[in-house]
Amino acid sequence: MRIYALLDRDTALGFKLAGVEVYEVKNREDIKNLFPSSLLLKDVGILLISEELAEVVREEINIHLYSGKFPIVVEIRSFRGKERKRKNIDELIKDSIGISV
Repeated sequence: MRIYALLDRDTALGFKLAGVEVYEVKNREDIKNLFPSSLLLKDVGILLISEELAEVVREEINIHLYSGKFPIVVEIRSFRGKERKRKNIDELIKDSIGISV
């Protein structure tokens, strides 16, 4: 399984140095086209996406996350991103199956 990333230019550099296959997203329209096609890439187990890009395709991410299909979509804080409250894993599990762990 591969790791693939959709990131802004600044954030992409560090991941490229770590050997992750990265596509540098240039604008908001770019991510709208790239996200759905990235979900169809063969052998991708984890799809990384920066928070600011994820906001553009939030609905598609949520639909995919709750479908239970691969790849697993993981949002990461971008180099220039702002801090925001995220749900922890317990809250995500409760949201998806309705049971607290």
